[in-house]
Amino acid sequence: MNINEPSTIAAIATPFGTGGIGIIRISGPLTLKTVQAIFRTKSTTATGFPELEHRKIYVGFIIDPVHLTFIDEAVLFVMRSPRSYTCEDVAEIQLHGSAVVLHTILEIILSLGVSLAEPGEFTKRAFLNGRIDLIQAESIIDLLQAKTRISASLSSSLLKGGLGLTLERIKRELLELLSLINASIDFPDEEIPVPPAGSLIERMEAIIETDLNALINSYHANRYLKEGVKIGIAGPPNVGKSSLLNCLIQKERSIVTPIPGTTRDIVEDSFMLNGIPMVISDTAGLHETQDPVEIIGIARARSHLKETDVILLVFDASKEIGSMETQIHDDLCQNNIILVFNKMDLMVPHHPPDTRSFNHILDTVFVSAKYGQGISTLKEAILRAVHPESTESIHPIVPNLRQQTGLRFIEERLLEAKNNLMQIHPIELIAIDLQAALDKIDEITGENTPVDIFDMIFNQFCIGK
Repeated sequence: MNINEPSTIAAIATPFGTGGIGIIRISGPLTLKTVQAIFRTKSTTATGFPELEHRKIYVGFIIDPVHLTFIDEAVLFVMRSPRSYTCEDVAEIQLHGSAVVLHTILEIILSLGVSLAEPGEFTKRAFLNGRIDLIQAESIIDLLQAKTRISASLSSSLLKGGLGLTLERIKRELLELLSLINASIDFPDEEIPVPPAGSLIERMEAIIETDLNALINSYHANRYLKEGVKIGIAGPPNVGKSSLLNCLIQKERSIVTPIPGTTRDIVEDSFMLNGIPMVISDTAGLHETQDPVEIIGIARARSHLKETDVILLVFDASKEIGSMETQIHDDLCQNNIILVFNKMDLMVPHHPPDTRSFNHILDTVFVSAKYGQGISTLKEAILRAVHPESTESIHPIVPNLRQQTGLRFIEERLLEAKNNLMQIHPIELIAIDLQAALDKIDEITGENTPVDIFDMIFNQFCIGK
C-alpha cells in the first residue's frame, strides 16, 4: 500500500526538555529540498548544495533561510527512499538539546511547506509503505514502554517479525485447505475430490496444537513480564497493611499510625521482584462502619481488589481467627489470595491462628512488617503465584491482548470446522469457518484491519516516532 500524494512531515524526535542533544526528524518528498534550504557546511556555497548521499553524515550548522542568520551547529544524517524507516526520503538533524533551539528550527521547517507529524505518523508510513506489518508496529510501542530487560526482549522478538512469519505460514496452510474445499463447491460437475475428513482434521489439529495453543498460552504465562503484576493488600483495620506496603517497596509511602482506619483511599506504588515489575496497592480496612468516608473507601477497595492479580489478605497473627476474618475472606471469593499473618513478633509461641476455615488459599505466610521478618518468604510466595516457571522457559513470541484475542478467534473457528467435519456437516460450513480464520489473520497483521483499531494503535505512539 502507498500513501496517496504524501505530504512531508517533521517532528522533534527526542523527549521534551533540556538534554545533551535533540533530534528533528523529517520524512517525505520535500525532505531533501527542506534540508538544503536550512543546512550549511563549510564547503556549501550560497547558491548550491552538494548532492546528499544515502546514509552519509554531514557536519555543519542550521541557518534561518530568510535572514541567513546562524542558529545552531548540527549533524545531518540522510536516508534516501526507499531505504529508510518510512521508505521515503528521511533526514535526521542532531542539535544541542535546547527546547528553544529545537522549536525554533522546527517552526522554520514547517514554514517551508512541511506538516507537523501526528503521533506515530513515521511508523504509520513505515507500515503503509510495506516496511513493517501491524504486529511489528505494535511491538515498537511495547519496546518504547518496556519496564524491564525481559519485557524489552519479548518486544524485540515481535519486532523481528516472528509472529508475522508464524501467521503467514498458518495462512498458507489454511489457503491450501480452503482452495481444495472451494474447488469441490464451485465445480461440482468436475467431480474434484475433497481430501478425506481425517486428513483435513489432522492438518487443523496440527495448526491448533503446534502454533495457536503455544502462542495463546504464552500471553497468559508471560503477561506479567510485559505489563507488571497488580497486587492488592486487603484485610481489616489495624493489622499492618500500610506497614507491609512500606516494607515491600522499601520506603515510607503509606501513613502508619496505631489508629484504625488511617488508610481510606487506595495508595499505590511499585517495586521490582526478580526482574518482574510489581504494582502494589494498600486499600482501606474492610469492616462494618457507619462513617460515610470509610464506606466510600471500603467500596473503592472492594472494586479495586477485583482487578488485581494477587491479593495479600492480611490478618493479625496475635489474634484468633474470628467471624470478621472469615467473612472478609468469603466476600473476596477469589482464588488468587495469599494469606499473610502480620505481627508474628506478637504471636503466642507455638499457637498460630487456625486457618482451616479458609479455602482456595495459594499460600500462607507469617511476617513482621515492623521488623522485616518473613518478607523474603512472602516475596517467594508472590513469585510462585504469578510466575511459577523459570524465565528461561519464556516463549520467544508473546502476543499482546489484541493479537491474543485474534489468535483465540482463529482457534475457535478451526475447532468449529473440525467439529463440522467430524459430524459430516455440509462442506460449505467448513469453508465459512476457514475464511473467517483467514480474515482474522489479515486483521492481526494489518492487511485488513478496521480503521478504528488501526487509529487506536497508532495514537498510542508519541510524536516523532
